[in-house]
Amino acid sequence: QNKGSDAASIFYQKVSDRSAVMGHSMGGGAAFLAMNENPNITALVAMAPAETNPSAISAASSITRPALIFSGINDCVAPPAEHQIPMYEALSSSCKTYLGIVGGDHCQFASPNFNCTFGQSTCSPQGTISASEQQADVLNNLLPWLDYYLKGICTQGEVFQSNVSNAAVFELSQNCTLGCGTGILNWSDKEFSIYPNPFYDQINYLVNSTLTDKYYIVVDGFGKIVIEGKLKPGHVSLNTKNWASGLYFFKVQDGGTIKIVKE
Repeated sequence: QNKGSDAASIFYQKVSDRSAVMGHSMGGGAAFLAMNENPNITALVAMAPAETNPSAISAASSITRPALIFSGINDCVAPPAEHQIPMYEALSSSCKTYLGIVGGDHCQFASPNFNCTFGQSTCSPQGTISASEQQADVLNNLLPWLDYYLKGICTQGEVFQSNVSNAAVFELSQNCTLGCGTGILNWSDKEFSIYPNPFYDQINYLVNSTLTDKYYIVVDGFGKIVIEGKLKPGHVSLNTKNWASGLYFFKVQDGGTIKIVKE
């Protein structure tokens, strides 16, 4: 990542400053540990994560960045109620999603493996969908989720939300909504507006004089504050030239939040 911002490097502007850590089973539990140890990792994806030693469930409580957890509802190797759901519930992420694949099992997240398949054959319930179906359910949602968080493509967030709303395929738990919506303010458009959205090197807000001195912050998609201050009356411009492309949240005291996107 450092080479991507080093003008003297051959990798200058060719290495993204965003990354995700992923894993399956014990590797999924280890992904929680890695996320907890490395603050530079952008997002976490775990497929049927299993509890580890040290504890992935305990590590989850310190993780505030975006997280996506898949489970197979028919997983008898690392049952969701004992592994994935406690991890999801322990996460401190401002945006976390749990997707339980209906009919999915533990081993079909990965390529065929004798040890895993044998272990799964000794317990119940068994999976009721094929490996190709289960893996398609993962990829159809993982890829737009990664596009949203790693590339800042807000429309892919809307694709993700549309996909996961299918109750016949997924058991869904989520504390956020991905997409390009402008968000909700407690004030009318005449009192406060922000434009353009998407934006490039500058964004502007227009605020009614009665709302001045309200505090605001802008955070990126990973919860890091990029700017903060007090609202000023009239048209105010903010220099965003040094902001990375992607999703941001403009949060106003007593006023709610607006999603904004830098292209």
